Amino acid sequence: MFSFSSFTPLVGLDISTTAIKAVELRPAGKGWRLFKAGVKSLPPDAVGEGKVKDVEAVSAAIRELMSEAKITTKQAAISISGSAVIIKQIQLDPLGELQLEDQINLEAEEYIPFDIEDIFLDFQILHTPKAKKKKKGKKAKTEPAPGALDDEEKMDVLLVACKKELLENYQQALEEAGLEPKMCDLDLFAAANAYEQIIDPPKLGKKDEGSVVAVVNTGATILNITTLKRKPKQPAGIPVFARDQAFGGKRLTEELQRSLDLSVEEAERFISAGGPDDGSPPPESYEADILGPFIDQLAGQIKQALDFYASSNADDPIQKLCLSGGCALIPDIENRLGTILEMPVAVADPFVPLKSGKITDSMSPCLNMPPRFMVACGLAMRGRDL
Repeated sequence: MFSFSSFTPLVGLDISTTAIKAVELRPAGKGWRLFKAGVKSLPPDAVGEGKVKDVEAVSAAIRELMSEAKITTKQAAISISGSAVIIKQIQLDPLGELQLEDQINLEAEEYIPFDIEDIFLDFQILHTPKAKKKKKGKKAKTEPAPGALDDEEKMDVLLVACKKELLENYQQALEEAGLEPKMCDLDLFAAANAYEQIIDPPKLGKKDEGSVVAVVNTGATILNITTLKRKPKQPAGIPVFARDQAFGGKRLTEELQRSLDLSVEEAERFISAGGPDDGSPPPESYEADILGPFIDQLAGQIKQALDFYASSNADDPIQKLCLSGGCALIPDIENRLGTILEMPVAVADPFVPLKSGKITDSMSPCLNMPPRFMVACGLAMRGRDL
């Protein structure tokens, strides 16, 4: 999305409410090799609502993370989400990309509820109407002339905007940590990028055509949902629907802290292990009063988004769902969500397809929680795009 300049290689930094995840990948043939990875917890309230609230604390955590993970690359990609980011799909008359950029800049105030001077604005073309062939053997148009099209033929454009203050705070935190920010993406697109290039690359065959997958990334406070449709001869799925929702795994962590008097770290280990550190079974109240209701709420949030997608895409039903982020570490979460949502659900493990090199001590903890690194992996690959 918001590109600072071209680069390669780079480190993908997923700066969430509770921790920073870092990944560095290197090309390996047609795939990727895991080169470095690390994770560092953040102090409470250093990041909240998708914003860096304590630049000094975040920059200090980045420096410590880079040192502990032995990452020497100074160029970085980050991602953002939350209420300060606007994602809107609009329809416009088909135009060339340069004309489209001018048109969006002129009409942005209609779609964006912020002062145009206070935002960064970007867009992606999702769909362009097929040019109609001329009769009597004349060659079909390959790019319609602006203003000379059937009014019923529209192009779908994904419009993205964020407040400059939001991005500048992230940029300041990186620069104070000694890094050079090169690109800012959205969490949901970074997760989708990792899915497309690592988890399930398109096969470009008839069996893959028309398939639709929902990529759901569960953050601490934000739920990122993207639906991708695969089309013939396309090297990657087309994002048909993208949405952030204010719901995340922090609710489960905080409820465990309150109910069982645990620290944040103890609660997170409890969630991923399905019980206490000593291996004893969880209290009976955990399933009935804490975990069960939370999973129902999570499923409800996902279903709300998928129903919204289905309301305007009845001919392209979602075939499966890929789950990443902290909630994906809950034991048996794929089966429980699959039963409620009535569709196949798979937990993302972006590290399995990567041709790992030497596994260092700093990388070992990361390999125990791969779904949390989906966004960082998607960011780490963006160097190839620039």
